[in-house]
Amino acid sequence: MSFMNVIDKKIEELKASSQDVERVVQNPNYHVKQMEDTIASALEQVNALEVETVEELREEFTGVLTQIPGVVAEPWRKAVNSIQQIQQEIIRWEEMKKLYLDYEEALVAKAAAHEENKAAIESGEVTEPTKMDSIRRKPGNRPPITLGNFRRTETDIESGEDSEG
Repeated sequence: MSFMNVIDKKIEELKASSQDVERVVQNPNYHVKQMEDTIASALEQVNALEVETVEELREEFTGVLTQIPGVVAEPWRKAVNSIQQIQQEIIRWEEMKKLYLDYEEALVAKAAAHEENKAAIESGEVTEPTKMDSIRRKPGNRPPITLGNFRRTETDIESGEDSEG
């Protein structure tokens, strides 16, 4: 399995995970279940209270009622945060994919340049750069090939091996 396949698989997994979270949030049964759990927990706490007066019971009940909007909003907040985290992860993996594609393109370009240099050296179109050539060259002009690249390519030609393989 190539690295690109691994990246694509991870992106697909993250997108599926994001869709799962969105599906759960859009499901009313999920929210009903959250409310049922919260109400059951509140009932247990109310039953455990030792209240002596109606006023204390009223204060406790008022406290429970004021928490309901937060209880309703909490699953939405969690889902939104989860989706945002997943989206950030997708962005990171897509950036990694782009960087990898750029890297592969650079490798192909480097191999193509090496083959062009090899063909130019074999045909005699490009000769080994000399010190006098560099002295005579006008400022700002680059030689067609550097001395190091020329010698490495020439060694590859002489040995008959491909340095990339």
